[in-house]
Amino acid sequence: MTTTGPPGRPTSTGQHFTPEPTAAFLWEQIRSVMPPVLPSGKRLRVVDPAAGEGALLRPLDGVQTDLAIGLEIDPVVAKRGRKVGVEVGDGLLDHQLRAASFDVAVANPPFGRASDLLTEDQWRQLGSRRGPSIWGEWSANSRRRFASRPLEQLFVECCLELVSVGGWLALILPDGLLANRRSQAARDWILQRARPAMIVALPSATFRRPGLHAMAHLVLLKRKTTDHGAPQGDRCWLVQRSSARLDLSSLMATISTDLQQARDGHKIEGISSIDPGRLRGSRWDAGYWQGQEQTHRWSPKIRDAPLGDFVEHLTYGPIVTGSKPTHVADGIVSIRQGDFTGTGLRLTQALRVAVHGDHDPQRSRVRCRDLLLPRSGAGALGRNRIGVYLLEEEANIGCFVDRIRLAGINPFYVWLFLRTQPGWGQIKAAFNGVGTPNINFEEIRSLRIPQLSPERQDHVEAAYKQRILPLHVEERADTTEQAVVEFSALIHELEQLLMGKRG
Repeated sequence: MTTTGPPGRPTSTGQHFTPEPTAAFLWEQIRSVMPPVLPSGKRLRVVDPAAGEGALLRPLDGVQTDLAIGLEIDPVVAKRGRKVGVEVGDGLLDHQLRAASFDVAVANPPFGRASDLLTEDQWRQLGSRRGPSIWGEWSANSRRRFASRPLEQLFVECCLELVSVGGWLALILPDGLLANRRSQAARDWILQRARPAMIVALPSATFRRPGLHAMAHLVLLKRKTTDHGAPQGDRCWLVQRSSARLDLSSLMATISTDLQQARDGHKIEGISSIDPGRLRGSRWDAGYWQGQEQTHRWSPKIRDAPLGDFVEHLTYGPIVTGSKPTHVADGIVSIRQGDFTGTGLRLTQALRVAVHGDHDPQRSRVRCRDLLLPRSGAGALGRNRIGVYLLEEEANIGCFVDRIRLAGINPFYVWLFLRTQPGWGQIKAAFNGVGTPNINFEEIRSLRIPQLSPERQDHVEAAYKQRILPLHVEERADTTEQAVVEFSALIHELEQLLMGKRG
C-alpha cells in the first residue's frame, strides 16, 4: 500500500497491511510450535519492527505478555495501533529495541527496493554498520551496491537480531525472496541462522485490492543456537493449497485445520514436509517443492530423462522493438498465446503477418509436429496451455511463445505428459520468480520426462487423434465440451499408466 510518510521520506513505504484472518492464522501457527506454558511462569515478549496499524499484535489482545511492542515509522498509521502497543519509531534502526530480548518477532515488512524506500538519513545510519549483513559487508560505497536490494531482507535480519536463541520469527514475505534466483544468497544467509519450520503460500486474495496484488508466503523460523551451522531439528512443513472460491477467512481456517490433520499423520493434498537442510542452495516457495515431489509420482520401474536430452532446437518468437504485428491476409500464420486452448491449437482466427518480415524470422518458423509452449502469462502458461502444431503449412510464433523441436521422443506424448499432474507440477515448480508466470529455456530443458516405450508413446498420439482431434476441430460448444472431457480422460489414463496401475 502507498502511504505518505514524514518529510524527507519516499512517499511509497511499501506497506501491505495484514488482513485479520491472516494475522489470526499466523498466531495459530506460532502457538502450534511453542510450549503452552513458558518456563518459570515467564510471559511472552513480542516485537513487530514493521507494525503498521498493529494487525499482527492485535491477536495478542487479552493474552498475558511481559511486553508486546510494535514500531511504525509513519506517525499517522502508528496512531491507529496505539491500543495494541504500536509506537512511532524506525524498526530497522531504533535502539529502544534491545537485541536478543524477545521470544517472538512478527512482521509483515515493506516490500520493495531499498532505493525506493530508505531516506538519506537511514542510508547514513546503515552505512555506519560494521560486520556481515544479509546484504553483504557494509562499506563506504554500500548505498550504490545495495540500492536495488529488497528492503524486506533487511527486516528479516533485524528480526533475527531481536529474538533470543531458540526464539521464533513469523514473517510475511514476498514470493520473490523465496523464489527468485538473485535472492539465493539471502535465503542461505537466513538458513545459517534459523531453522524453517513452516512455509505457507498465502492465498492470492490476501493482498489483492484495487492498485495492489502482492503474492506472499508466511515463513515460520526458529533462531538456531549457533550461526553457520546446518539446519537442525524437525521437518519443515510446506503448504500450497488451491485458492478455492472461499472468502479469505474461510480459506485460512481450512488451511489451519488441514495443517493440524497433516501434523497428526494424515495425507493432505497441498501439504508436505521436507528436511530443512534441503533448502540450502534452493528455492523455498511451497509450490516449487510440491512440483519437485511430482517427479516421484510415476512407477520406480520407469526411468526418466530431462527434456533437454531430446531438444533438437529451442527458440522463442520474434521480439521487435517499437513494432506491433499487423494482420496480412495472405501472410504466414503467427501463433500467439490466445491461440492455445485446453485441447490444442485453434488457428482459424490466427493472426497472419508479412512473409519474411520482421515478425517472421526464419529461426522461429514452425513445422508440423513442433511442440509449442507459451512461456509466460497467467492465461496461457499459468493454465498449462500447450500444443503440437499439426499443419503441413509453415507458421511462425509470437514473442511470448517458445518452439520446441524434439528428436527421439514423440511430441504428442510429451505434450500430454506435461498435462498430467506430475508434468504440470514440474512446470508450476519451474515458474521463475513472482508475478506473471514465466519459464525459461533452462527450466524447460530440466523437466523430467518418464521414458515409455516408443510404442506406448505412439499410442498416446493415436488416441489423441482418434478421440479428441475430431471434436476439437469442430469448434462448436457441445463438441468443445466433449473434447475437454475426452482430453481429461486420456490424461487420467496416462497418469494411471505411469503409476503402474494400467497395463
